[in-house]
Amino acid sequence: MSTKTGTIEKSGKDGKADLDLTVFYGGDAKGEMLQLTQGLGVELDEPGFIQLTPRDAYQLIGRLAEWLKDVAHGKAANLEKAVERNKDLQKTLVKDAIECERFIAELKIIDVPLLLLGL
Repeated sequence: MSTKTGTIEKSGKDGKADLDLTVFYGGDAKGEMLQLTQGLGVELDEPGFIQLTPRDAYQLIGRLAEWLKDVAHGKAANLEKAVERNKDLQKTLVKDAIECERFIAELKIIDVPLLLLGL
């Protein structure tokens, strides 16, 4: 038996495909698992599905967090350069935006040891 737990609407490369999250039982060896489904695997932007164990999901969260930090660092650097080029921008909320991007870049999304999750 499976249970759909949520949908991320308008995801994917073209922003038109929904990403469904479904929890299911992967048998005694795997236990509860998460399936990410986008389309039927027929079209280019509808790759099908990925099945994750809790350990897989934990590892994916860490990698996603690192990627988001890299993106945030890049955006903060671009904003900082824009401020340096235009002194008027220094008097606006852009400086606040840079500080927010830096905060997000340093944020640890998950810092839970695998032992606490029983993995």
